[in-house]
Amino acid sequence: MELNLENLMKTAMDEMENGQHTEAAKHFDMVVINDASNIDAPFFRAYCNCFDIKLGEMSNAAIGFTNAFYRYVDAVKALNNPDVEKEKLDYAVTLLTELVSMYKLNAKNQMFSTPSIGITISSAATNMNNNCKNKLINSGANVSQEVMEINEANNQANNKTGMILGILIAIGVVAFILWMIPWYML
Repeated sequence: MELNLENLMKTAMDEMENGQHTEAAKHFDMVVINDASNIDAPFFRAYCNCFDIKLGEMSNAAIGFTNAFYRYVDAVKALNNPDVEKEKLDYAVTLLTELVSMYKLNAKNQMFSTPSIGITISSAATNMNNNCKNKLINSGANVSQEVMEINEANNQANNKTGMILGILIAIGVVAFILWMIPWYML
């Protein structure tokens, strides 16, 4: 029985759009295995692999996504079709923006319980976003200004919230130390 790769790709895209990332990643993987010329499936698989994972795996998933993003930009540019390039890379930047937001949210949620994990996830998100944007700039990729502005505004909002959380944690630590000083004096 022969696989219908077009239907498999459509199924994977639908699953990805509906938040069924684990299933989508499996289907994208099947496309990659059976069609090495498909440039979309490896990138979308890397995107889906950033979901439904343990907190400790997020940094490695971000690195995997960044590497896939680099290869995707190169593959799309090699098509030598400015319209297709803009469409595909606009969508890739949209996915990047969503992924960075999700990472930053996870980082913020971890800041109070396990700050070191929160800082690691936040750093991974920042590096992923900056490295992917630098790839676009350095390769002269055709991406709409609007999509890049949305990414930048989202990044700035995430950074401000992260900075506020960092300040609150620092204040909490200082307050705890000040509270403990009288106990040491006894």
